[in-house]
Amino acid sequence: FSRKEGQTSYALLNANGTGAYVLARREPDVRTTFTRNAQYWATIPGNVQEVVFTPIGSAAARSAALLSDAVDLVIDPAPQDLVPLAKAADLHLRSGVENRVIFFGFDQEREDLLYSSTKGRNPFKDLKVRQALAHAIDTQALHTHVMRGQSVVTGCMTPSPLACNDAPELDAQRPAFDLPRARALLVQAGYPHGFDITLDCPNNRYLNDEALCVAIASMLARVNIKVRVNAMPRAQFFAKLEKLDTSFYLLGWGGAETDAQPTMDPLMHSYDAATGRGDGNNGRFSDPQLDALIDAAAIEVSPAKRKDLVRQALLLHHSQLYHLVLHRQMLTWAMRRRVDAQPAANNHLRSWLVRVRPDGRPTTTQTGNAQ
Repeated sequence: FSRKEGQTSYALLNANGTGAYVLARREPDVRTTFTRNAQYWATIPGNVQEVVFTPIGSAAARSAALLSDAVDLVIDPAPQDLVPLAKAADLHLRSGVENRVIFFGFDQEREDLLYSSTKGRNPFKDLKVRQALAHAIDTQALHTHVMRGQSVVTGCMTPSPLACNDAPELDAQRPAFDLPRARALLVQAGYPHGFDITLDCPNNRYLNDEALCVAIASMLARVNIKVRVNAMPRAQFFAKLEKLDTSFYLLGWGGAETDAQPTMDPLMHSYDAATGRGDGNNGRFSDPQLDALIDAAAIEVSPAKRKDLVRQALLLHHSQLYHLVLHRQMLTWAMRRRVDAQPAANNHLRSWLVRVRPDGRPTTTQTGNAQ
């Protein structure tokens, strides 16, 4: 269902469905309690009898709640808290790669950027400039120092690595960190002294998103690209992007799909109001050859032919650096030793799969989650 601003519907406040658990109590922004559905139609693999979801907005507070035994499971601990959580005797961590890729986008449509003093030409229209940015960013340093190991560096812009199995060179050919090369490319593009730009960035949507933007601003400063980081809450950030009110932005793309089409259609295709393709192309770049490959892949019934079309589209997008891919996020869940829960690639907790070893306490799992 859809709900307009300020409008409340029956479905918003009442339980529905035939799941493994039934709603027992709902306290908005405080806790939501579910109990095991005795009339569930299938076998429930886990043994959890009651699930209490507790939203905890502060990352530090979520970790503190886990350490103090106030909750049993946290599905989004802050990367900086992982080391102390791992050292706690009665806790353990489970990790996996999330279906979410993090990348930069650029305004490649306007002649004059909205948020730069450079006028009369748009530097992001020039492939050499986009290549210079790629060579100026040390993704391994971001992985180690900013993400604290909670990322997988990639050159393929699909949430799932499975979508890139047919184009492994996307990772192998990712532009290497090379400051002299970055400076030379800027000179060739006509920006020997660099330029200034504002980077729009969410500060509560992705793992260490604001810290990523600040670190990258520092890296780009080494090639005389002066970046002003404009960090904001995600609601404000996405509203800004929807209006195309940006020149340079950090974004993530995720989901359960392991196919490339749900990424190519909205993000890599030229904007087409009639079909809806390209609605996530916030930089409004346009490449007819890329569009033709994406359109053909969408209707090709031969698996072998479609695989080749997808491969060509991904390689073309990569060669032109229409987006600058950084990494895929890792998922790490922290839990008590007695809890056995495996992170899913879409970061959804499947309570019916969780098992808790009996220890004299009620078999209850609680999840601290900021989202």
